[in-house]
Amino acid sequence: MLLVAYVIRRHLAARPESQRFYKTHYGVSFEEAMSEPESTEAYVLALAQRCGVRYVKMLDDDLADVITHLSDDEVVPDDIENLIVAMKRAGVISGAEMVDLLSRYLTEKYRID
Repeated sequence: MLLVAYVIRRHLAARPESQRFYKTHYGVSFEEAMSEPESTEAYVLALAQRCGVRYVKMLDDDLADVITHLSDDEVVPDDIENLIVAMKRAGVISGAEMVDLLSRYLTEKYRID
């Protein structure tokens, strides 16, 4: 259980504003970029392509799959969700930005108002 807590903390830890890759390289904050009317899916695909990020399954993902299976839960992330996680791992977005993107994407995907 401690390993799971460590993995979650490591992946979701927000970095200071000065270390945010997106603002440093694109001169605009994440919040400003997300205020545009395009869909979250289009934004994620464009950002990943611009930054050269792609999803590669890692050992942490296998661990998450096992834990999910053992809890009798069925969670199957799609390509966009995996790409958001990959951008966090690559340092393109912070943990807080990852959570915001996932929230926006899933809200649009399931049309939750």
